[in-house]
Amino acid sequence: MITAETKGDQGGLDLGVDEQDWAAVKLLVDELEQELAEHRNHLLFRISVWYMSVRVFKRAETNKLILREPTPRDRQFHRALLSFLKGSGELLLMELRNESSVNPKEIGIRFEDFSASVQELAYSEREHYGDMTERRRDEILKYV
Repeated sequence: MITAETKGDQGGLDLGVDEQDWAAVKLLVDELEQELAEHRNHLLFRISVWYMSVRVFKRAETNKLILREPTPRDRQFHRALLSFLKGSGELLLMELRNESSVNPKEIGIRFEDFSASVQELAYSEREHYGDMTERRRDEILKYV
């Protein structure tokens, strides 16, 4: 869990009080990572855990990056968690494609919707961390 004591040698960045949103996401991501590594539960369960992790991540993303100016630490957490969720979503998609006996509709998800959710994370990653400079992005958004 992320606390003020865990800041260690983080380049002087404070991981204290204001990290509660990221701590919740990190707990879910840790659970998802363990589920993916151990394959201890059914694929549909792992997909459900992934969806819940993405939902909590998006809530933290809104609170930390959209509604206020993000700190450097917020951007680090966001980038790392976004990358992990996108990658694990891609792994689950591959597994789902190869598993003919699993129907994601059993948990209220269509394959196309799951695929679109993974693609949305890829778009978000490109939007936030792609090769476009901040200046160029501002120029383009000025005309939108």
